[in-house]
Amino acid sequence: MDASPFKISVHHIGGRAGTRPYPHLNWLEPAVENVLYDADPSCLEQIRQVWNMQCTVLPYCIGKSREEALFHLTYDRYGSSLLTCRPEYDNLYLYSRQFNLDYDPRSHQTAASVPVTLHSLDELFPHTAPPVQAPNFLSLDAEGAEYDILQGAADLLRTSIHGVYTEVQFMRRFVGQHSLQEIDDLLERHGFVLIEIRQTNVLSMEVCRPIGLRDHGTVNSGDVLFLKKPQSILADHPDPFVSLLQAAVTALVFHHFSFALNYLDAFVARGGEAWLDACAEGVPDYVHVMKSIIKTVRNYPRLTPVRFTQLYLTPEDAAARFAAVPSGQGTPLTCASLFDDYLRSLDMTPEQFRLQVNHLLGEHYFGVEEILRLLDMAPLADLIREGRLQQIRGLCSRLRIPIEQTAGSGRA
Repeated sequence: MDASPFKISVHHIGGRAGTRPYPHLNWLEPAVENVLYDADPSCLEQIRQVWNMQCTVLPYCIGKSREEALFHLTYDRYGSSLLTCRPEYDNLYLYSRQFNLDYDPRSHQTAASVPVTLHSLDELFPHTAPPVQAPNFLSLDAEGAEYDILQGAADLLRTSIHGVYTEVQFMRRFVGQHSLQEIDDLLERHGFVLIEIRQTNVLSMEVCRPIGLRDHGTVNSGDVLFLKKPQSILADHPDPFVSLLQAAVTALVFHHFSFALNYLDAFVARGGEAWLDACAEGVPDYVHVMKSIIKTVRNYPRLTPVRFTQLYLTPEDAAARFAAVPSGQGTPLTCASLFDDYLRSLDMTPEQFRLQVNHLLGEHYFGVEEILRLLDMAPLADLIREGRLQQIRGLCSRLRIPIEQTAGSGRA
């Protein structure tokens, strides 16, 4: 099979300096198509040089619809925008920990306003047909214009895009800027869910304080990751199996492993494995990685933490925990009864339980943790391993079972 249908087309709007938020991993990069946009023609050649020509640079100013507008180039070009700053923002100082600089009020003043023609993404794909695929993942750094760009991508958000990573302003910095809530509402209508908010490493202050008199400042801006629900991909994407695999990869590289499993669960439930087996050789490496994860997860231990409703069998039991005088109600099940109920819920024998506990208590990396380490994703492997150890120890504590790890316990 031609690998091009599997290629993940990553589009970044506001690509000055050649940056993109989508993580760069050597095993994945051959399957990624990089497309960067910037409205300032003076920075386009630098983008090409940064990427050593391994990207497509589109000189478009992206907005809600095709129309003429002014693009405001600021003293610090990173702040350039289709929107103008609110007057009260003119007095703010921004300290960047990344660059160790105070961005003083002059740095975000407009140096020049240039006429541009706006294009919407829905207009460009497929009508104008640039020499790239339509976006599968869209990231935005448009200094307040993100909402308008998303409005102009309604068709792509429904049928092509599985992930959005956008800068958001928590301050009302620009005239006409939309809030995170409005962006969330718009994307929710297209089947997306907010996954993560990352605060930008910037300190905002109204007075330029000397070093030693500064705290963390006020919240200025951040970056937000949205991923599309599996059921929305199945309902609206023309190639749902490919889109589910691509979305699983994106969730994985952004360290949201549980959401990656949601996509793979939907893929398997709809018969994706049989479809994939029918594909000829030549699929990209990430497809093999997803197949390996599916196979590995299928053989995992089935233990989960004790459920609240296993511990407190009725609402009255749960509420009685807060009574001023204990009434005798609200007492959780005895450890023996809880243990028996727990085993019944998993249809498991005590011996099966012991073997799985010993396996999960192993200090070594195993299963998906080993796969992630091979993929140069050690931080995520460590996160999953630490969560495994904490949760299995917590389960043993809740069930009052002594932790007796068997030396050299086998691997699944």
